[in-house]
Amino acid sequence: MNVAGGLRVSRLVCKCMSICRQSSTACDNVRPSLTLFTKSGECSLCDEMKEAIEPYKYAVDYKEIDISLAENKFWKARYRYEIPVVHFNGKLLMKHRFDKAILEDALKTK
Repeated sequence: MNVAGGLRVSRLVCKCMSICRQSSTACDNVRPSLTLFTKSGECSLCDEMKEAIEPYKYAVDYKEIDISLAENKFWKARYRYEIPVVHFNGKLLMKHRFDKAILEDALKTK
């Protein structure tokens, strides 16, 4: 991660924390959700996506869903050949490769 990118993420985190301090509701109600659909085992694209998302985890409610688990068979049927897949606030944001501009635009317009 470059310094400029790190500063942008820091500003997003600070903005969220500022809103949380001023609000009477919990921060979880303010932060957007980011869900990564992945699988256990060999998945180099999944590993790359996880690494790229890491700096943004503090600005969102982050969750990983392992589609190879039995309880996630709906998601496996949907994304078996598409992972990694990222949802932002419950809607498809990106697949296969991380796109920093797309995620940062989503965070700005949350």
